[in-house]
Amino acid sequence: MSRPPTGRRVSLLSPFSVALPARAQAESAETLERLRSLGYVGGGSATVKEQYTDEDDPKRLIELEQMLDRAAAAFRQGRADEAVEIYKAVLARRTDTQDAYRKLALVYWRTGRPRLSIETLETALRNGVAQKEVRNRLAQYLAEAGQPQRAIALLEHDAGDDPDALIALGNAYMLTGRRRDAIAVFHRLLTIDPSNGLAHENIGVAQLHAKDYTSAELALRRAINLNPNLAGAWTTLGVALASTGRKADAIEAWKRALQIDAAELNALFNVTVNLAQAGRRGEARAYGERFMALAPSELRRDVAAVRRLLER
Repeated sequence: MSRPPTGRRVSLLSPFSVALPARAQAESAETLERLRSLGYVGGGSATVKEQYTDEDDPKRLIELEQMLDRAAAAFRQGRADEAVEIYKAVLARRTDTQDAYRKLALVYWRTGRPRLSIETLETALRNGVAQKEVRNRLAQYLAEAGQPQRAIALLEHDAGDDPDALIALGNAYMLTGRRRDAIAVFHRLLTIDPSNGLAHENIGVAQLHAKDYTSAELALRRAINLNPNLAGAWTTLGVALASTGRKADAIEAWKRALQIDAAELNALFNVTVNLAQAGRRGEARAYGERFMALAPSELRRDVAAVRRLLER
């Protein structure tokens, strides 16, 4: 029993810049019109100011940077609610602070509040913060929160050559069953960046869902050769190996994924189940307890399954 990923997301753990907001680049008229048609009535980039106010005073901007630093530190130290309040305070002072929107959304997402994550980034768009980083992250969250069609609408015509946008768009296609379109997007990314391990990983995920285990394994090993630290590639490789009868190798692949990312839930679930089935219950218990401690509420059925397995 091995659970394959539904698609590999853009990493939610990647660091964000804490630099102050730069002057926004103007979006094309077509992009702005699409944002308006999708309900982001204020959609458009914050305009470059011709005159500056007291809020643009360097001392005030330094204060904002310090607030962003304090919020990031609070979140790293497990004080999520404090981080939320600081980010809100930054946005109360400057509604064009892109980093504050993205980081606030990240805090909400990682603390199990996806609706607030999405609302935060939608507010950013409505307030004129329409940079591609905000759109990409919103599309990612929409797809993973069960609204992939909205993610596709947000990115389908505006992904361009942006790697994050292409990964998010391909993921959304996967989640709507458009596997061929997803693979085409990932191959498009490889024409732009042949060394992109994440693109190979996503191709492997798509091929795994098509039960083309040979092609999936080849794509996943390419991903790992390019970037050995892709926890998702190791997790998915484990599923491919288990699906072709190589359970021992699969367990080692999942363990490798967990060395890279101890919170990789698919790897935790799969290694727990397969260790238990192999009679290695002592090892299974350690991983299973970690899974039960980290799993969000939407995985309660998996938590119950792991609990039953460990109680036997």
